[in-house]
Order: sequence, then C-alpha cells, then structure tokens
Amino acid sequence: MLDLERFYIHDKADFEAMKKLVDNMFKTEKGFPEQVFKHQFNKFLYHSFYWTMSGDVWRQLQSLANESMDDYVLVAVLEPDPENYFRKEFKYYNWLKIPVNLSEDDYFDIIESFPKESPADAILYHSDVVIWFSPSGKWAIWGDRDWECGVIGFEGITNYKKLCPVLDSWFSLDDTLYQKFIDYYPQSFVQTFFSNYGGAK
Repeated sequence: MLDLERFYIHDKADFEAMKKLVDNMFKTEKGFPEQVFKHQFNKFLYHSFYWTMSGDVWRQLQSLANESMDDYVLVAVLEPDPENYFRKEFKYYNWLKIPVNLSEDDYFDIIESFPKESPADAILYHSDVVIWFSPSGKWAIWGDRDWECGVIGFEGITNYKKLCPVLDSWFSLDDTLYQKFIDYYPQSFVQTFFSNYGGAK
C-alpha cells in the first residue's frame, strides 16, 4: 500500500526549489482570463477543470512526461495558499511530486488523500487553482475551479508539435468552442480568454 503522504512536499528548501520552477513558468499573480503563462509558452490547448482533476488525465500526463524525459510530474495548489494556509495548518505543503511510473489509481488516491485531521482538505476537493508541470519546463497546465477551465501550454512550437500527438482529449480554442463559451461565460471573459489562449476575437 502506498504511503500517500510521502508524495507531498514537506521540506521548505524543496518547496522553495519547486517554487522557482513555478515562477519560471507562470505569472502566479494573474488568473483567468488573463495570460497566466510566461512568454516562452506560446501554444495552448483547453479542457475543463473537472477533467484535469480526474484520474483520466494521468495517462496523458505520463505520456507527456515520458516524451519530455521527465521522471515525475509536479502538481501544485496555488489557492488555497500553500504556505499561509496549508503548511500553517498541516505542517506540509499541498504540492506534490508524483513519479511517472505510478498507476492511474495511484494518482487518484494521491490527489484524494488528505491531512488526517481534515478530509475536506484533499487536493481533489479543496483546490481552486491547481498547476501541473514538467520539471524540464516543456509543458505546463493551469486549472481554475471557479472558471471550470484548464489550459495546457507548450514551450515553443517544437515542443507543441512533438508533444501534441500524445494528447487525444484536449481541444483547440477555435470558433466552435468560442460559440459554446459565449453561451456559458460572460462575453468579456470569453474575449480576453480567447485572445490569450486561442485566436484573437
């Protein structure tokens, strides 16, 4: 049986090292519909937030990691705050380093795990903004529960062309999806979101 807690970041130095990776990839002070990726990420695909939080996403994360020669995938919750809330309350961070060789069930068990005293604080249930990323920096995902959006960004066209074929469930933000978004989201959100992650409208 897996020791689920060992996948979480406990040491502050490890957290700071991981945070440097995050800051190299994301504008963490931003949020959707703004551009949350740093400039080196310039190709994007979309999925719903709830799909990115499902066990189904793990197979594709594994494929991405294998193609980019990464041994693990990093998962980090930005909201609630990993330091001022999670570590303060539970003595470790709601950030994970998950080896690529684990199964889909293992992955789901990890994100569904929780501090002993607080089942409601499992990442699966208590995470408003979550990111998944490659330590090599070739791809990264930003997910937002409130907006029900997940976006994967690729570092440059070369990585996009190499890695995109392993993704069979993500969508381009095209005209068809734009019309569906208009029916669901405020127009101001849709226009800014598509301008940043799809074709400018």
